[in-house]
Amino acid sequence: MSHPPYIIEPYTHEDDAGLAVMWNESDQQWPGGFTRGVPFTTERVADWMDKQTTLVRLVVRTQDGAVVGYGSLWDEPSQPGRSCYVDLLNVHPEHQGRSLARLMLAQMVDYATDHGYTRMTIGTWSANLKAVPLYKKVGFYWKPNTSVYMENYIPALRQLPILRDFFAQGDWYALHTRELEQSEDNQRHPKTGETEVYISHWTQPSGAAVEAVIDRKAQTLTGLETDDFAVYAQVGASQPVQGLPYPITWEITNKRNIPITVQLEAAGDEYVEIAYHQTFILEPEETETIKATFRCTANAPKLDVPIWRPKPTPQIRTKLQLDGQELLLGCGVQYEPAVDISLHPGTPTLTPGLTKCILVQVKNHLNGLLEGTLRLVDAGGLTTNWQEQPIVAEAQGFASATLEL
Repeated sequence: MSHPPYIIEPYTHEDDAGLAVMWNESDQQWPGGFTRGVPFTTERVADWMDKQTTLVRLVVRTQDGAVVGYGSLWDEPSQPGRSCYVDLLNVHPEHQGRSLARLMLAQMVDYATDHGYTRMTIGTWSANLKAVPLYKKVGFYWKPNTSVYMENYIPALRQLPILRDFFAQGDWYALHTRELEQSEDNQRHPKTGETEVYISHWTQPSGAAVEAVIDRKAQTLTGLETDDFAVYAQVGASQPVQGLPYPITWEITNKRNIPITVQLEAAGDEYVEIAYHQTFILEPEETETIKATFRCTANAPKLDVPIWRPKPTPQIRTKLQLDGQELLLGCGVQYEPAVDISLHPGTPTLTPGLTKCILVQVKNHLNGLLEGTLRLVDAGGLTTNWQEQPIVAEAQGFASATLEL
């Protein structure tokens, strides 16, 4: 069966009537219905579109002018100019299975690349798993422990000067190779240790290949291998305890048949202490491993890393020059205090003359045994059953004490 030709173009108000028909006829494929029981009209669509501020709005039309698809890309409020998100994507039920959603997404990836965005996101509902392989093929990764929240870093990778020639040799979509499983992308890479990452591969017909490793916390490149070189950064802990030193290691391999000069300079974001630089020569097929230390300051403010639309965590930024070609890497550090102390209930209600029991809980974030003393500095005029209490907590464990007021 032949399919009618389709045209994908930017939205205009001339599409309002066709969009109203498309949304009404697509109603049942959305949880709870897209129209919420109120059919769309041309006027309603026009008013809706006038109230939007989007980066891209695409419509798919058949040759006879019927609107059968729609997609919109928005600037992400938490990271404007850097990250964007696919707000809506729909294909009419009778026109699905013809790569129309994929073609719209590919155009959005091209837009993000051309306009300097480094990250895209998209969300769907858990019952819509049929869309996951499509999204993954276009470069999206399912962030673990989310209800199908997905991230895409292909715009950032295509903008890298060091990869410009590689991507100029073919279609980025056709060259992209990965498994399309309907599951979370809870990935690790042997060269980046326990860092939570996304791993992308591209292969040219000639055999030329690229492997890119994205640090999920830093939301940036942390490892890259081409036919000329391989560079990976690895932190000793991506959730370091504040105030303690941790190692960071860079592994750099020269895959060329001539020596290359490498310049490496590392610096940390605010509250991440590291200052390191080195210049050296790598002989053909030689690998150099470089080590340094970093520390997250004890006075760093508490980090809040939400699941939905998170910002990058503080990171160690590495600037590399490989025979004059610049490459930037990042390693995210989601630091935490050595000890967390919490009260349960958090805001106790006291009644004069009655004893109130409060559970004081201590969380040990260290990788070793914690031994110490809980001391009440000021009980605010209250009478308590103790002023000091010894505690012992196993590595990454808890200790607790009952305080009577």
